[in-house]
Amino acid sequence: MKSDPINFILENNINLEKKFYLISGNEQTLMERTKDKLIDFTKKTNLFEIEKIDEVSQKSSNLGLFNKNKLYLIKSLKGVDNSTLDNLYSDNEIFVFIEENKPKNKLLKKLFVNRADSVIFDCYELSKESKIKIVKKYLDNLGMSLGEEEFWRIIENLDNRFMLLEKELLKLNMLENKVIDKKKISILFSKNNSETEKIFFKILNSEDDLVREYFNKITNDVEANSFYYNAKQLSYFIINNTTKLEFENNFPKYLFREKNVLLSIFNKYNNKKRRSLLNLFYITEKLLRTNRDLSVVTCLRFLLGIRKITIS
Repeated sequence: MKSDPINFILENNINLEKKFYLISGNEQTLMERTKDKLIDFTKKTNLFEIEKIDEVSQKSSNLGLFNKNKLYLIKSLKGVDNSTLDNLYSDNEIFVFIEENKPKNKLLKKLFVNRADSVIFDCYELSKESKIKIVKKYLDNLGMSLGEEEFWRIIENLDNRFMLLEKELLKLNMLENKVIDKKKISILFSKNNSETEKIFFKILNSEDDLVREYFNKITNDVEANSFYYNAKQLSYFIINNTTKLEFENNFPKYLFREKNVLLSIFNKYNNKKRRSLLNLFYITEKLLRTNRDLSVVTCLRFLLGIRKITIS
């Protein structure tokens, strides 16, 4: 059978009643979040041990006396057919196959659709309808209200990739009140957000390069405030994770291309620098509130302040 990955992710309760799950498609971040949802549920129930293998042939056939229920995460559909799934069927095991669309997998996807013990999640870029569903759910969870114009402006500016959309919605958590006006929407959900975020990853460059990069992308107060919110999110990731293990475990998957750069920045921080960064936030936000027409200059000082703290 087929299942909508968006509905699956948004549901609070999951019943793992099937034995075989195929997470496929071409939208990698939605595939990752669907997989994470399955794993999170199994961890909460404390009923399953998770094992990662590359293909079904690597599954161990050894059964111990005190074997736990297992959830297998399998990277490839290699070796899978109807007979294989019949032989794998077990009361205490669940199999999750994760592979992006390939021409040769077309018939295998039909196999998962037709089997009563199987589910397929087809993960593609988000439609407008899916975005509406996600945003409504997110606002309900936060207890926030939006006017019709503000709601549609958010929808229009959100990315079609799930984890990038999810990351953008996290900005709503920063707001102190539960009512969002047009100005806040413009600041938080500018289409230039993804470009302004990239500036943060340049902070190890020379000061001249950093200033040049800043003015290439920041031309007005809206873009400056957008940059600040993005930089604040990334900075709090450095502040809240104090060990490399925490960094690895909590790393935002949508930033996989920037992981090495962010790790280089993270490695330069100790507790003293983290406190300095928090103090920089306090000073910057005070200036932004009292000098609203000087956001471009204030946020440049903020950026150079981060660089100074990082490389010191």
